[in-house]
Amino acid sequence: MLQIFFILFTRHYSYVAFQSEKPRKKQAKKEKDENKPKRPPTAFMLYLNANREKIKSDNPGIAVTDIAKKGGEMWRDLKDKSVCLLSFVNEEVG
Repeated sequence: MLQIFFILFTRHYSYVAFQSEKPRKKQAKKEKDENKPKRPPTAFMLYLNANREKIKSDNPGIAVTDIAKKGGEMWRDLKDKSVCLLSFVNEEVG
């Protein structure tokens, strides 16, 4: 009986000990900068955008979410991603 009381008391005590006495202050929202440049697309997004039409033609009537899933599978199965990335870089430079 004493052990059960001790366990209940310690759990309750630890809960009370972690409660804050002061109310939390709300942080002000950061203002969005409209002129901030966007992040560059990732290697996967470049690959997916380049192969989106191929996925659609191979799987007619496929949903948009399934296109992303299929592209993810193809990206995962791709052995040498550096060759694919170099082709994207060469297209953008040339």
